[in-house]
Amino acid sequence: MMLSVQHTNMDAKSTSDETLSTSMVSEINDEKENIPLCSYCRKSFANYSNLRHHIQIVHLKESKWDCSKCGKICSSKSNLKVHFRTHIRVKPYTCKYCEYDCMHHSSIKDHLTKNHPDKPHTSIEPGYNYNSQAVPEPDEFNAV
Repeated sequence: MMLSVQHTNMDAKSTSDETLSTSMVSEINDEKENIPLCSYCRKSFANYSNLRHHIQIVHLKESKWDCSKCGKICSSKSNLKVHFRTHIRVKPYTCKYCEYDCMHHSSIKDHLTKNHPDKPHTSIEPGYNYNSQAVPEPDEFNAV
């Protein structure tokens, strides 16, 4: 399976903290709290670090990977690979104790904690299997 992605790295638009001027980063001051707010799209963030990352990836389009199926922008090839599982319906994580399977590592960890608290699920004996064959490998990603 080939996944077509577009990778853009605009070196000319280096965004250090100094480059992200106050015109790019705005905030709402409703006298109780300052909320970091993107001046491009008005999306709010929990902190300025998350806002800066959002501006760099989404608006300045630095080092981005676009999903060919839905246009979602990911900051890395590995994040795109995880996202792409939703399109191909791959569930590489399977529980060792029942028939449960899922797409994400956090989901299998939650499942084990809630449904098999008496069974071992540590880093040494994880309690799940991961089928790496089910997930496209980086060489199957077509960087454009």
